[in-house]
Amino acid sequence: NTTSALLGFSDYINECLDSGKQIIALFIDYKKAFDTLDHEILLQAMDECGIRGPTNIWFKNYLTDRKISTVISQVVGKEASVDLGVPTGSVFGPVGYIMHVNSVSNVVQNCKVLMYADDMCLVYASKDITEVQKCIQSDFENVSKWAHDNGIILNLSKTKCMHIYSPYNRNAKTINNDNLTVIGHTYDCLHANKSNCKCKKIDFVDKFKYL
Repeated sequence: NTTSALLGFSDYINECLDSGKQIIALFIDYKKAFDTLDHEILLQAMDECGIRGPTNIWFKNYLTDRKISTVISQVVGKEASVDLGVPTGSVFGPVGYIMHVNSVSNVVQNCKVLMYADDMCLVYASKDITEVQKCIQSDFENVSKWAHDNGIILNLSKTKCMHIYSPYNRNAKTINNDNLTVIGHTYDCLHANKSNCKCKKIDFVDKFKYL
């Protein structure tokens, strides 16, 4: 639940602070996460989780050829097919999403990964802030590539970074947020070796509402 996720986050942060480390937490936001899931990728993820055979076929039938329409003043609009996503408000929706994104942890090589539903946070800590930035950036790029390959869109405008350190850490107190850089590279930029990069710099914030 959310309480356990937040306790896990705060316990890890406090442990790092007690060790004199500086921390960068990257809070990643997915755009319309539940509405953009690719059904074929989801079914493959379910197969990897052990949901195979007739059960997997049942879920394929459940997801395939769903229809939606709007009703305004008792007038029913034209039906439209839904080819992506999981049904809003369904019991399966959150569980299906978790299975879909479960593999993202396989591409994170340096950071601690904290996840709950469609919230994800990468955390890295070290006494060397340059190392922290490098490792956060590297894993963020890995996650960006993974998201593209799995049909998930990152919302870079709502993705935020936070620099966390002890007030007694003299070295950390001299670092302004403007001196810290994490870039949200697009998929095309990453595959062009970041040449002529004009990608968005992720905002560093002092406060952030997580979960």
